[in-house]
Amino acid sequence: MTQAFNLSQFANKVNTSGQADLTTAVTGTLPVANGGTGAASLTGNSVAITNAGGTALSTVAAGANGNVLTSNGTTWTSAAASGGQFQTELFTAPGTWTKPAGCTQVRVTVVGGGGGGAYRGPTIPGSPGAYGGVATAIVPVSAPVTITIGDGGTGGTGASVPGTAGGTSSFGPAVSATGGVGGRPVPAGNPEAPGTGTVSVGTALRTLTGYATTNPLSADGLALRPNILNGANARYTPAPNAAAAFNISLPPAAGVGGILGSPGGQGVGGAGGAILVEFIG
Repeated sequence: MTQAFNLSQFANKVNTSGQADLTTAVTGTLPVANGGTGAASLTGNSVAITNAGGTALSTVAAGANGNVLTSNGTTWTSAAASGGQFQTELFTAPGTWTKPAGCTQVRVTVVGGGGGGAYRGPTIPGSPGAYGGVATAIVPVSAPVTITIGDGGTGGTGASVPGTAGGTSSFGPAVSATGGVGGRPVPAGNPEAPGTGTVSVGTALRTLTGYATTNPLSADGLALRPNILNGANARYTPAPNAAAAFNISLPPAAGVGGILGSPGGQGVGGAGGAILVEFIG
């Protein structure tokens, strides 16, 4: 049996154009799967996001003035904008670098200690100490980092006692630089092994093998004393674009090898290493 369909019961649900009046003809919620929100109402001046299952929408209120929409890896929140000022922290002694909240990476320059200079005999000129190595890198950080600073080597005290090597500096396990070998009280022309920079974690920006000093090049070592970051008498990988571009806020003598002693005197100790940490925090 066919039932008659009475259109008059829908008369108040249709507008003058013959279209359904959605304000009265539709009730309930329209699921997200059907193009709706899955919610009966939304909070004004807020941002709508899907729930974890993608089956409904929820909202994030604007929060405080200046807030930004931030992901925590799972959902979105209204939080204060992160970031801060550019900062530098110089270490010339062992310590700990403490990560500021929100800091995720740093630029680190590590310099090893310079080797001690040799004793200078009346007929045996000896050799100065070699430079410590240098390495600079962008390093990811998530926790405090242990700082090790290499001491400068001590000067030789006699014709059979060479200067000692400089110590290794390191920024945790990520970046390190070994010290230069101490000078030897032997005839001229014997270069001493320099330190080397190494980047184990992060992106290497520049590594430097410290200068291997020899007596004929510098009888007193003074010609080798400029900051080793300015490119003077040093081998870079890759070569620096300009001498001043990388002469940053490290002690001018950091990592420089010690010079020869005065005639008949003890060699001069090498300069200790240093670490410069640059970051936003």
